[in-house]
Amino acid sequence: MTESHGERTHDPGHTVRLGLPEQVCDWLCKLALFSITALIGVGVFSRTFLPVTIQNTDEIGGYLLVALSFVSLPVCQAYRGFHEVKLVQSRLTEGGRLLLQTALDLLSLGFCVVLVWQFGAFEIKSWEYGETSVTSLQMPLWIPRLTMLLGVVVLCWSLAKSLGGHVRKLSLRARRRRTP
Repeated sequence: MTESHGERTHDPGHTVRLGLPEQVCDWLCKLALFSITALIGVGVFSRTFLPVTIQNTDEIGGYLLVALSFVSLPVCQAYRGFHEVKLVQSRLTEGGRLLLQTALDLLSLGFCVVLVWQFGAFEIKSWEYGETSVTSLQMPLWIPRLTMLLGVVVLCWSLAKSLGGHVRKLSLRARRRRTP
């Protein structure tokens, strides 16, 4: 992987330029991962060397894990980090691979729009009913649930950006084919 001025290359021919939403999600992922590691480290240290157990570390760690899982989705999309079936793609032409990627991005975007709708409704209900966790922390549940909505909204942004790039490439290929 090479890196310069916000551009990163993971595989030949694919340069990733993270937009601001993806950069924010990337930063939040790093912060969540660092926080989980620190929380576990402090918990282990306090149980080992002090006769103290820090309360609610499991709950907070769980919330951070959910945040990390959902906020990492747009970053994975930008880096093309999701699974690809190379056996199928290797048998397709370049145009066929581009069509397949376009179709998959379109299907994923449709699915994510439904998720935004459902997570949005879930978030509103959590806010309206004032739901809190049943632990001593009494965490308002709209806070960890907001990270699910945020991650999927930014994933929609990343998918739309990717889809736009595929459509541009397809239209360029079609124009080249038409000109003698």
